[in-house]
This record gives sequence, structure tokens and C-alpha cells, in this order.
Amino acid sequence: IEASRADLQRAVLHPNPTVSLADSGWKGSQSPIGRAGDLIARIDQPIERGEKRLLRERQGAAALQVAQFDLLHWQRQILTRLAGALIDLDTTRRRLAAAQEIAAALERADTIARRRLGAGDLSEVGAGRVATDAIRARNDVSVARGDIFEALQALRVLLEPRAFEALQAREIDIDSLPGLAAPVAAAATDGMPDSRAADALSRSPELAGARQREEAARAALALATAQRTRDVTVGVQLERPSYSNVAVLGVFASFPLHVFNDFSADIRRASSDLQSARLETERLTVQLATERSRLAQAFANAREREERLRDQALPAAQRNAQTAEYAFQRGAASVLEVLDAQRTLRGIQIEVLAARADRLRAASSVALIDLAPDRSQPAAAPSPEPKP
Repeated sequence: IEASRADLQRAVLHPNPTVSLADSGWKGSQSPIGRAGDLIARIDQPIERGEKRLLRERQGAAALQVAQFDLLHWQRQILTRLAGALIDLDTTRRRLAAAQEIAAALERADTIARRRLGAGDLSEVGAGRVATDAIRARNDVSVARGDIFEALQALRVLLEPRAFEALQAREIDIDSLPGLAAPVAAAATDGMPDSRAADALSRSPELAGARQREEAARAALALATAQRTRDVTVGVQLERPSYSNVAVLGVFASFPLHVFNDFSADIRRASSDLQSARLETERLTVQLATERSRLAQAFANAREREERLRDQALPAAQRNAQTAEYAFQRGAASVLEVLDAQRTLRGIQIEVLAARADRLRAASSVALIDLAPDRSQPAAAPSPEPKP
């Protein structure tokens, strides 16, 4: 952005004048020191025509806005990474809680199995199966703790130290974050986004930056065409001959002759760049609309899958596991029934957490698109002497 501001400041400047001083009218055998020669003073000022300065200003202002929109784009990319890291941390913490619950249940089943083994009511093979699953459950707890550490390290590189310490000190309610708790507009039946999404897409930094690149290319084409308008250099010369005390004033004007170069190549190149910028704007428009529709559909699918698993499959699996454990404790259920119920419960819990994570990721991506800031106002020209 600072570089673009410098370019814009340079674009609005007028050409510098040129001052010439000469001493003439002496022969090679004479020394110029101590003699009166022909003194000549001249100043030349180039004058731009064809609104070249205005076109450079338009091009520089568009380039400045491109840099500002690029900054917004990268800020949104970092926010996307931050949201993903927070979702991963929340998911691993919930997976740790689920793994601890399963491990506690299998620890209780292992205690019951050893007691039944000692009473001769259970075979050594059955007790061994329960002990093996209990060990696996404890390993799942250790793996979940390691995943939490990895998720925290991913957040460490995105947050400053004080924010990271605050994050470690308390639990984060992901569902309360802006945009994640609010419902996300799903794609319409024709596959196009709704009016709110269309407005957000029109204000997205990527699309706004593409439009400003197109504007800069349009100004560059006009500037290349304006080169065919000849610039004029006006000069004023003051001459005092050595033989007279009367000064002579002269006025000069010069302009280039476009004999060998009529700037056709520059115009063709600028026209090609403008066409490329237009195609890029069209491509980004379709890409962003398609991406938002895809994310909205992914959000709807993940929410439906999560609700079905959380409200129907998970309670049934929990009741089945509790019933099997209760029956196994009283000798009315086999080892395989208990282990199968616990494995089913563990699988359903993992599926619920995966669906929840997919819903949150889709919701955060759509929310960041819809919350795109409005930066449609033209950038202000910098002051002649900007502060450092």
C-alpha cells in the first residue's frame, strides 16, 4: 500500500524544467577567464498534453485500491485459518471428552470382567477382549490429548502471546462466534445465491480488486493512446552578446515527430491487458458465486447430518451402551454385546464431531464472505509531503 501511494504521488507530478547556462563567442587561442563572452541563459519546460497526468492519476488511484483490497483479501485468509484452527481445537477437545467417557465405561467393564473371571462366570478370552478394548480406549485419550497440543501450536503462530495465553486459560464457545450461530442462507433452487449473498459477493475484496485492476488497465489503455498526442516543450532564452549591453530574449517550442513509432504496439499491449482484466473479473464473479453456493450447500448437508446423528443415532447408541453395560454387570449380556455397543457409540460420537466440524467450517467460510467490508469509495490522493 505504501509503495502504491508513492507511485500515485509520483504520477500526479508535473515534469521538471531544465535550466541551461552557456558562455560562447571566444576563440580557442583565447582564455575564457577574465574576458566578456556571449552569456546565454535558457529554461525549458515540458508541457504534457492529452490529459496524460490525469490518466496516470486514475491508474495510480486504481492501483492503490488494488493494494488495499489485496490487504483485505489476505486478512480474510488469515481469519479463515484462525477460524479453522479454533474449530480444530474445539473438535479435539470434544473428542477428548468423548474418548474419556468411553475409556471410563470400558474401565468399568474391565473391572466387572475381572470380577466375573475370578468367579468363574467369564472365560479368560472374554476378559482379555474387554481389557484390550480398555487399553485401546486409553490410547485414544492419549491421541486426543496430543491432537489438542497440535491444535494449540497451530493457533500459536496466528495469535500474539497474550491472546494465546488467554485462549489456553478458558474454553471457547465456537457456536457463539459471529456468523457461526446465525443461519447461513442456502443456495436457491436455480443454484444462484440469494440477494444478500449477491450483495456480499459484489463487495468481496477479490472481486473489488479485480474491478480496480480492470480500471487500472482501462486507464493504461487511455494513457497509451494519449501518447499519440504530442507533448510540447516550451523554452525561454536570454542572451547577452559580448559586443552589446542589450539583452536578447528568445522563445522556443519543440515537439516530437512520430515518424518511426506511432505507439501502436503500446496500444495493442494495453488493449490486451484490459481484455485479460475483464476476463479475470468475469472468472472471479462466477468462481465466488459458485464457491459460496457450494459452501452454503455443504453447510446445509453437514447441519442435516449432524442433527440426525446427534438427535437420533447418538441417544440410541448411548442407551444401547448403558443397557449393555448394566446387563453385563449382572451377567445378562455377553462380552461381545458390551464391546459392540461401546464401539458403536464411539463411532457415532466421531461422526457427530466430524459433521459438526464440517458445519462450522462451511459456516465460517460463508460468514467471512458475507461480512466482506465495503471499500467501494475511491482512494484519496496522498499529500505532497506524506509523513514517514
